[in-house]
Amino acid sequence: MAWEPLAGLPLCKSVPRRVHFFKDRKAVFIAFLDSKDIIVWGLPVWNELWQSKLLTRIGHTAWSSETRHLLVWNLHDGIDVYCMMENSQPILIRNLHVKIRRNNPKQVELGWHGEIAINSTDNGEIQLCEVMSGNQRCILHHSASAQLVQTVVYYSPRVGQHYIASATTDPKLLLVLKLWSLGSAVEPPTSKSITDFMCTGLRYVQCGPFNAQGMAIYLLLVVALGMGYIAGLLQVGVGLWKEYTSY
Repeated sequence: MAWEPLAGLPLCKSVPRRVHFFKDRKAVFIAFLDSKDIIVWGLPVWNELWQSKLLTRIGHTAWSSETRHLLVWNLHDGIDVYCMMENSQPILIRNLHVKIRRNNPKQVELGWHGEIAINSTDNGEIQLCEVMSGNQRCILHHSASAQLVQTVVYYSPRVGQHYIASATTDPKLLLVLKLWSLGSAVEPPTSKSITDFMCTGLRYVQCGPFNAQGMAIYLLLVVALGMGYIAGLLQVGVGLWKEYTSY
């Protein structure tokens, strides 16, 4: 089943950066880059419920229906944290400062039931910090210090199991994938748990202790990267695994 937007909707004058389900999947909201707009549409009739203009441009977003927090990569000084209820405008509650060396959109995610902000950087790191306090919990070192981490995805199949996948393309056009296994304490794995794999121009790195489920997620991500897509198919692979484990 596909819901098509109604004819006659106003032309979009900005680039949409991300779409999230909202109001228990009875609506969606879309974040736009240069216009700074958040627009909420009801489903399935595509009636506009409300819209809001944020304070900054929107490079990327993450949304948690559990905590009602919206993370916005603001293309200025890091991540803005908004509280967004179903029928009210987003309210800015804090900023999570991230040093920006190259001003391009970085990916953000929410993990650990919306309590931990996860973001990629342009210095080879993935940063994890507490949303409410702003305290940094740990840093995952993906690659060289001057390298942009292009993709980061979070997935938790059940209580106590937390996975982060990250991907980059190095100067030699070698795709580098890392899959991190972290516990509830949000502590990074030790360097002794890192194993490298080389295969047909791609380098896959797994970090942390893994069981069969962890390896299955890892293989899904490998297939996605092998097809030549980074951001979109990483999320598709994780989504397929969610469907599989729900049976």
